[in-house]
This record gives sequence, structure tokens and C-alpha cells, in this order.
Amino acid sequence: MNRIVIVGLKGGVGSTTVTANLSHALHLLSKETITVDLAELNLLRLHFTMDINNDDGWAKYFLNNKCWSNAGYESPQRMRFVPFGTLNSSELEKYCAHKEEWIAKLSGELSTVDMDTEHWQIIHLQNLEHNQRANREILHSADIVLVVINPEPVSYYLINSNHVNFGELKGLVGEENKIKFLINNYQPESEVSQDFRLVLQKELTSTLLPVSLHRDTTVIDSIANLTNVHTTSPHSQADRDYQSLAFWCVTHLYSRSNDKRGEYV
Repeated sequence: MNRIVIVGLKGGVGSTTVTANLSHALHLLSKETITVDLAELNLLRLHFTMDINNDDGWAKYFLNNKCWSNAGYESPQRMRFVPFGTLNSSELEKYCAHKEEWIAKLSGELSTVDMDTEHWQIIHLQNLEHNQRANREILHSADIVLVVINPEPVSYYLINSNHVNFGELKGLVGEENKIKFLINNYQPESEVSQDFRLVLQKELTSTLLPVSLHRDTTVIDSIANLTNVHTTSPHSQADRDYQSLAFWCVTHLYSRSNDKRGEYV
């Protein structure tokens, strides 16, 4: 099992979109994937053609002391996903009271999922403006933690301020080299976007992925059609970007795996 955790630096950077489209790009590389939404907004399902009136999700099953796997769905592209679920105010209050316990239990049970082939778990978290301690088990078990950022002033400010506790994130993950930054919504025609990308490359060095995801109108089109960019526009810039990202993830994790084997030779 390979586990990739995706979290936005802040709201609006596109972590939900990245999660769904990376999962589909891995699927196109013949990787068996399970995509799980741990964000309470429950928006990931909109990329998997789930009926917007369907409020089902793993959190609802935990609330009712039932097995979370009953909330597993399959998209028309035969991709497995588990939505968070739409909770009312009283349900959300109860969830928050048990959040750390339930996420830890979910993390453990996801680790024992029995599938025919090696599979990839793509897990979407609430952005870093929220406390991440409840996600400690998910973060600690991750093979990669992708922090989604935009090449613009607010992302740069947050990375260099105390508003986001990266020290805590590093402690929860356990290995600092597992944390990588991913630029989304890059606009090469914008001088500001170009400049901030260069600054981020200089300051984040090897922790910044070599792949940048371009701003592309096909992303909006895919969300409007409740699907992914490949299904909507298979030859678009966005589709090529996600293919590159998926390929980087596969080669990076296989390289790490080989390095670990070498330690025991």
C-alpha cells in the first residue's frame, strides 16, 4: 500500500481538485486507488459523479456505529472513493467530539484494506488553517504529504509566517523529507505568478515538487460536469500536468522503496 496525503495550505488553493485528479491520473497508470475525503465540506465527491443530493459518507456511519466501508462508492471510471458525508449541526458537533478517535480508527482500518493488487490511498485533509493533531495517525502513516500552494502573495506570506505551524506538521508526519510543496494554479502569462514561482523555488528548494499545475479552464469545466479533467479534456494542459504529477509520485515512492531495501542489504 502507498498512502499519499493531500492538504491545502489554506482554503481555495485547490487541494480537493488536486486530490481527485491525481487519483484519476494514477488510475490511468493502472494503479488501483482508493480516494478518501477527511474534509468536512465533503466536496471531493463532486469530482466522482456522485449525486449532489446524496449525503452519504464515512463520518455518518461512524456516527451511527456502522462500518465505514458501506460508504464506499465507485465512479463511472471504476475508481473507488469514500466521501466524508454531509452532516447537520448536531451531527457535526458529535463528530468533532470524537474526531481524533474516529480518524485514527479509520486510518488503521484503511491500512488493512484487502485488494487484489498493490493499491494507492489518496487521502484529502482539511487545510492547514485547521488544527491537524486529530489527523496524527493519517499523517504519520503517509508516504508523501503534499501541501498545495498557489504562486501568489498570500501563500508566500503564510509559508513565512507563524499562522501555519509547520513545526507541528513535521512532528506529526515524523519524517520531514516526506513533506512536499506542490504549486497549483500557475499562470505563466502572469508576471506575478512567474515571480512568486521563482521565489518559492529558491526558498523551498528540494521540498518543492518539480511539477507545477497550470491554471486551466478545463478544471472548472470538469467540476461543472462532476468529473475529472481527463474525462472532460483528455488533451488539455491540466491533464498533462496531472499525468506528470502521477508519474513523479510513482517514481519517487519506488525510489524511496528501493533506497529502504538497500539499507538492509
